[in-house]
Amino acid sequence: MNGLQKISAILGITALVFAVAWLGFVIPRMEKVSANYKAAFSYIARSTFAETIGDSLATHSFIERHHERILHGYDDDMVVVEMTTEFVDAVTERLLFQATNRVSMDRRSHLIEGRKVLLLFPPHLQKRNYVLRRFSYLPEEGVLCTFEGEEEILGLRSYRFSFHAANLDWTANYPNLALPEDATIFARDWGTVWVEPYSGIIVKHEEGWEALISGGKYDGNLVDAGKMWFVPDSIIRQVFIASNERRRLLLHEWVAPGTLALIGGILLLMARPSKGRSPR
Repeated sequence: MNGLQKISAILGITALVFAVAWLGFVIPRMEKVSANYKAAFSYIARSTFAETIGDSLATHSFIERHHERILHGYDDDMVVVEMTTEFVDAVTERLLFQATNRVSMDRRSHLIEGRKVLLLFPPHLQKRNYVLRRFSYLPEEGVLCTFEGEEEILGLRSYRFSFHAANLDWTANYPNLALPEDATIFARDWGTVWVEPYSGIIVKHEEGWEALISGGKYDGNLVDAGKMWFVPDSIIRQVFIASNERRRLLLHEWVAPGTLALIGGILLLMARPSKGRSPR
């Protein structure tokens, strides 16, 4: 083996070592939620509800804006995520309701701290069911998302999940109703969410709900029923974000280590002594 072959062998082994190190150390970190994570969704919503108890129901259209961001981390894996939800009248733009929640999340597992509930879908989704946070302003309440099949959203392959939650205590959500002490409000909601499976990013979401009074003289009265869905701009933006994240993960998980392994293999082949010649 001459000097050039020795150098090729050393470089080839080094490239292979880097490929293995990439697989063992870089890729696991790529699957963690970014410390700079931010998200914003907007929904169109229509709801039929009563302003005060005993009033007739009226239909309203409004815009729901949902923002998420990581505030800080208190170690390498755990972070605090702030989620703000706003309901704005679609005609007058008057703020109808606002709520902010903060929850701790494990960046590796995407689970809410102390609960077996995902705050975000993980990358590399499988065709199975997941327990995900609810999409309202009560994120700690998990809901079973059932895998329904595949579907294309603006040309992007996605997994479709359905969910249904019942017996939800929504009494605190309607302070203006002035409920009697012996009455509460229970609700159910249902919906569908579409997720790009490689990145785990939601690209489309729609949901419906129904809330009724339980107990007292108004037992069984409907106080709120409606539905909401992503505005077109949110779908377009989420498809764009998911496509870019998918390419980024593919680059880091396959292209980078594959290229290193290929270069290492070529260099090791170059280091082999030529046939029919005695090494010096």
